[in-house]
Amino acid sequence: MTSPIPSLPELLRCCAVLAPLALAACGEEAPPPPPPVAQAEPEPPPPPPAPAVTSIAELMERYGIDQRVSLPEDLAPPADPERIAMLKFMDGVVRGEQSKVDPMLSDDDKAILKEMVDDGSWKRATDNVTKAECRWGKSPDGADCALAVFSYSAGDDQVAMWAFTASDDESGTFTAEPCLPGMIDKLSGDDWVKAWFDVVSKYLARADEPEEVIAPPQKKMQEEGDSETPKMGSGVGGGGAPMRRKPPAEPVPAPTGPNPSGN
Repeated sequence: MTSPIPSLPELLRCCAVLAPLALAACGEEAPPPPPPVAQAEPEPPPPPPAPAVTSIAELMERYGIDQRVSLPEDLAPPADPERIAMLKFMDGVVRGEQSKVDPMLSDDDKAILKEMVDDGSWKRATDNVTKAECRWGKSPDGADCALAVFSYSAGDDQVAMWAFTASDDESGTFTAEPCLPGMIDKLSGDDWVKAWFDVVSKYLARADEPEEVIAPPQKKMQEEGDSETPKMGSGVGGGGAPMRRKPPAEPVPAPTGPNPSGN
């Protein structure tokens, strides 16, 4: 009996089935599968943008800061809360407005301010302020500090500094830093805040030396030939800037009363 002749599609189907068997019989292996495509690691998201900082000129206009307050951009805090607190505090000082300054003081300095208001030294000093040149910096322990050079109509410049913490309600708490006689003449370099702490630190180190006795600065009354600029510091002399403290004998400074002479 004659076998039927397979059709062309059937022949192709048979070849497809038998081809792998033929390759295996000849010792040839099928080509390996292609390697997996490596997936690139996704790039990390960009860091959030730095918070916008408002210019000092705009803040002064927004809050009606007295034009006697000067705070250059390159010496100003890097964030708005500290800028606002510093400008508002200095504005209250140059205006001599107790109602603005008192809420922004630490408890100890509130007591000093009250004494100054009661004895008239607060008014005498702030009445003659012609300019407050301010600058910001950091204390050795990282606290914000506001330093100001106060110019008076009599031409007798004085310097004072406060450590402060800005608050969320566009205010802050300021605490006066200890000051030495003639402090303004001891400050130099680009960073006066750092220089301030260096001067006080060296004074305290010398005071601890047993072989040398350093008499603490004493309060003096107005003497003939002294400057007529009203003073409102502590008994340290060397300045009439507001709320000043004498250098402490111990690490924790204690507030003192006003110094009429500033010498």
